[in-house]
Amino acid sequence: MATSYSIDITAVENSVDTANNSSNVTVTLTGHSTTGYAQDNPAYWIKVDGVTVKQGFHNFNQGESFTLDTYTADIAHNADGTKTIVCVGYFAGTGEGTTVTKSLTLTNIDISTGWIKTETGWEKGQSYIKTEDGWKKCDSYVKTETGWKKGN
Repeated sequence: MATSYSIDITAVENSVDTANNSSNVTVTLTGHSTTGYAQDNPAYWIKVDGVTVKQGFHNFNQGESFTLDTYTADIAHNADGTKTIVCVGYFAGTGEGTTVTKSLTLTNIDISTGWIKTETGWEKGQSYIKTEDGWKKCDSYVKTETGWKKGN
């Protein structure tokens, strides 16, 4: 009897870390077998933004719902505070296998308030310019999708 199964991939933003311009994300690959027989360790993998983050093998039986794997990590946002991740899951189950894709747009982090990237994370900063008379405080600007925005 042929095997019938389905897989699904979920991606959830657990938290946002404004100071480090990142989000904590969990990606889960699950499956369900509706008919057929036990499989002998078919392969699976999870990719986030094209990078394989989990892989392995998983048996399943008829009528079984199963979690293939879960990946949790801090994901860095782009320099402008935006980030969309693309999560892809694959399960070999039978034949050529099945692939599923999920995109998740993370919470936009407003970095236009004068944040500066340091070795320990993002810190609120101030811009200075060197002149003939010494260092002078100046306004900072951040390039956004709609143009340049003055920082606070």
